[in-house]
Order: sequence, then structure tokens, then C-alpha cells
Amino acid sequence: MQFGMYLYRNGIVSAEQFVEAIALQDECRIPLGVLAMESGKLAVRDVLSILRVQSDLPNDRFGDIAIDLGLLTKQDVAELLTLQSDRRMPMGLCMVELGYMTEEQAAEELSSYRRERERGGASKSQGCRPSTVIPAP
Repeated sequence: MQFGMYLYRNGIVSAEQFVEAIALQDECRIPLGVLAMESGKLAVRDVLSILRVQSDLPNDRFGDIAIDLGLLTKQDVAELLTLQSDRRMPMGLCMVELGYMTEEQAAEELSSYRRERERGGASKSQGCRPSTVIPAP
């Protein structure tokens, strides 16, 4: 998010492009149930039980339902949310995927952003999953 704000603040992308990139990040987000199964915290039947309840309560979050059902602890959900955030698509890669920047431009801007951060000009970096195109900060 911070890198995206840097791009917007410096006129490299428009507000609309920034919003579209955030939407792409959300669209590509790995569902909490998948992460819970990958990490061994939940079995497939547990995830299906949670989703069944969630289908009747669409405004309730997966993690909250899992806690209410006694399938996950608050600590488990916090760990899964951190993992989900760590594995999101990097903002630079979103900009490339959407055609707003080339890979080279994104890498150059990320380098500039990091230099600015080191000088104290920006807040702490976004947490992103590693990428071969744009490395996570």
C-alpha cells in the first residue's frame, strides 16, 4: 500500500490506477480457508463447515466464524491474516499486470521508493509476497 501511495503522490500513477491496483491485489488474495488448510490448521471438512455457516451469514468473516465454531483461535486467525498479507501480489507487479508500468519502470520506482524510505521520506513498506519481477521490500 505504501509503495502505491508513493507512486500516486509522485504523479506516476493516477488515483484511478492506484485503486484498480488495490482491487487487483484484493482479487488475487489467497482465501483464508486455503491458507488454513495449507498450514494444517484446518481440514477440508472444517473449511466447508465454516463456508456453510458463512453462506447464511454473508457479512460475517471467515475467521470470526471459525473462532465461534471453536475451529481456530484468535491467534490462529491473526497468523493466517499475516500470512495472507505477506503473500499478496506486490503493488509494482499489479501496476505491470494492469499495463500502467513496464517491469523496468516498476523496478526503478521501487528502488527510488526504497531510497526515499531509507532517507526517512516514507513510512514502512508494504508486506508483499516475493516476486521474480518485483522483489518484496
